[in-house]
Amino acid sequence: MSASGMISVSTDSIESRHRTDFWRSLSAPFYDVSPVVDGQVIEGRLASRLLGSFMVGKRQFDARENLRDRARVAQGDMDGYQLELFLDGSLTGDCDGTDMRLDPGDIGVFDYARPHRTRQTAGTSLMLYMPRDRVDAATGGRSVHGTVLRAHGPGTRLVASILHGLADVMPDMPDRDAMTIDSAMIDLIAASIAGQQSGTEDSAGAVQRILQREILAFIRANLADPDLGPDMLVYRFRISRAHLYRMFPGHGGVARLIREERLKHAWRDLHRHRSRAITAIAYDYGFSSGNQFLRAFRARYGLTPSQARQQPGPVAACTGVAGLATHIARSAAHHLSAQLPIPLPGRNGRSLLVQG
Repeated sequence: MSASGMISVSTDSIESRHRTDFWRSLSAPFYDVSPVVDGQVIEGRLASRLLGSFMVGKRQFDARENLRDRARVAQGDMDGYQLELFLDGSLTGDCDGTDMRLDPGDIGVFDYARPHRTRQTAGTSLMLYMPRDRVDAATGGRSVHGTVLRAHGPGTRLVASILHGLADVMPDMPDRDAMTIDSAMIDLIAASIAGQQSGTEDSAGAVQRILQREILAFIRANLADPDLGPDMLVYRFRISRAHLYRMFPGHGGVARLIREERLKHAWRDLHRHRSRAITAIAYDYGFSSGNQFLRAFRARYGLTPSQARQQPGPVAACTGVAGLATHIARSAAHHLSAQLPIPLPGRNGRSLLVQG
């Protein structure tokens, strides 16, 4: 492990016949990667660093398709946002109903709690993966999935300069300095995203954002309560049903948001507690019966809870940014024939180095 705490991986060190499998394994917590044409070997390079509560990286890639479907969202523990600044190359995609196109200089925002499908040409990009709480706080829970910060815009230039600066200093920045800039930097980026989405905000808008945060926190803390629903929220927060619905347009309304949160956690429990009855898990997350749970689960994921339980377990235990760093290092170590010892991230947030 280097003093810098860098993670550096490349398909250059892997036999050609193993490169596609390696990159698919490396990308598994994010999405399923597939070649654009049959027989194509997927190759790439990644240099990244865990800095405080976020991860920054630079990657080189060839043409490929990426799919993050609802099942992958439910299987994994990734629940943050990724910003991607394209230096060269381009990307087109569908972010859960929002069309996206990224050209050089554009920055895309991806919510890993929601599905997306993208197709990209060969190119290079800078990436930042960060916790969702600061972005949600800045936007008041409004969806930013598929948001594009266009090249040459003032906010885009500001965020791009931050990403370039982080990429330049990440090999040399001491951990204590990373922790010092962590909060201010992420809050600045989150504010830029929110400003791109909604423009200026008056005092009423600020109050609205605070209320949205409180409602989201209440929902996530009470998923097991069978009475959790619009009526409970209307009563507790003293707002009308129409107002409540308008607060979460990106989720299709608050009832759908509650259902999706319940189903996502139930999927994970199907694997974490394999001996527990499916009906019991349904009750754990507020469903009134096994049949109600079955219908909702099949409508959401296209398979039954029993079928989901038979599938492989959650895709990499990537709990938080440090867990993602652990996965990248372990995936690389599994495929590379020559590597350095791989200490895992500790409480001080230091990262890993894997080289072939």
